Amino acid sequence: MKTTILTLVIICLATLSSIAQSKHTGTWVVESNLYQRGIQTVNFYDGNNQLIYSETVKAHLNLSKKKVQQKLNNVLETLVAGGKPVNDSNMIVALFRIKRY
Repeated sequence: MKTTILTLVIICLATLSSIAQSKHTGTWVVESNLYQRGIQTVNFYDGNNQLIYSETVKAHLNLSKKKVQQKLNNVLETLVAGGKPVNDSNMIVALFRIKRY
């Protein structure tokens, strides 16, 4: 009896986690260079792994902070929902108030 209930709970949790993961329709990647530490490139990809936006900034984005991750996720949702932005040269710079490279 306990094993049956435990099995059902595990199946339900696995199903819920797969539903939560399917909600994302894209991803973002931050690239940095060992030789140019103050410069990072932020790339946004859609659900088909096609590059939809890229920007190089002269700053260090601390990706361990939730606020930075949330801002990047908001930009990703905007890009995926509406396509390319109107002025696509400084979207990240304006959001984080940093310098463009």
